[in-house]
Amino acid sequence: MEKTLNIIACCDNKMGIGIDNKLPWSISSEMKIFKEKTIGNGNNCVIMGKNTYLSVPEKYRPLSERYNCIVSSNYELSENKTDCRLLRNLNADLISLLNCTNYKTYWIIGGSSVYHEIMAYYPHLVNEIHISILQDDYKCNKFFPIIDKSKFVLKDKSQNEKDKYTHFVYKNNCANCK
Repeated sequence: MEKTLNIIACCDNKMGIGIDNKLPWSISSEMKIFKEKTIGNGNNCVIMGKNTYLSVPEKYRPLSERYNCIVSSNYELSENKTDCRLLRNLNADLISLLNCTNYKTYWIIGGSSVYHEIMAYYPHLVNEIHISILQDDYKCNKFFPIIDKSKFVLKDKSQNEKDKYTHFVYKNNCANCK
C-alpha cells in the first residue's frame, strides 16, 4: 500500500492558526473539509502536538475514525486508548511511525511547532499541503510556517464566498526525494 504524508491547516489572513491554545473561529464548512480529508477511507492517522490534542473538546478525544498520534516529551495519556499513541520525539519517531504502521494517509494537523518542524526538516516527505485561508485577521499568537513555493506548487484552489475563505492544495514538486 502506498502511504502519504500530508499537512492540513486553517489560517487567518496573517497565517495565524490559534490564540492561547484555542482555535479562534468555528466554521462548519471548513471543519467538514478537515474531517472528510483526515478520515478519508477510515485508514488514516493524524499527528498533532500535545496542545492541539488538549484543545480538542474531551468528548471528541481522540478524534474518531482516525489513529491519533500525540507528539510530546512530557505528556502522559491518562486514559487507556487503543487508537492513540505518544511520540516522544518527532525527529526520532516520525520515520519509525511511517515505516512500521500501515495507514494510508498520515495527516499533520498542528500545532505550530509540529508544522514548523515538519516544514523545516521533512518537507521532502510531505506529499500535499491542504490549507484554508480565512479573509479576516483573528489576532493569533501561533502561526503556520511560510510555504516554500520552490518545493510546493499550487494544485487546486476553491473559494467559499459564504464563509469567506479559500482552500488551497499545494503539491510537493519532489515528494519523497532527498
